[in-house]
Amino acid sequence: MGRKIIFAVDDTATMLSIIENALNPEHTVISLDAAEKIFPHLKKIKPDLILLDYYMPGMTCHEAMHKLKSDENHADIPVVIMSASNYPDLIDEIQAMGARDFMRKPFEATAVLLDKISEWTTQE
Repeated sequence: MGRKIIFAVDDTATMLSIIENALNPEHTVISLDAAEKIFPHLKKIKPDLILLDYYMPGMTCHEAMHKLKSDENHADIPVVIMSASNYPDLIDEIQAMGARDFMRKPFEATAVLLDKISEWTTQE
């Protein structure tokens, strides 16, 4: 599968730690505690995947997705939205934003993430 660069974006330190522990050392994880922190990093690094929490203070998931998808340099980066929410229209909303997939939190990080990384980073 090869080593991938993954931005993990979540305002909860525990969730970032779970993701880091699940994906290191197989992948390079850059943990960010706010969606607006994605964009300065994109000036230096283009990740293979962004794991983005749905509910974030500051820049919302919607705003971050709009900014990513409206920039031709970043529109092709696959984004997977994570949330503990289970409201009925969430999946449709996430697909409409252009996300590649959805993960319901909490999840068994190692099994789920490692099995899905290849799929999420190779789809066209």
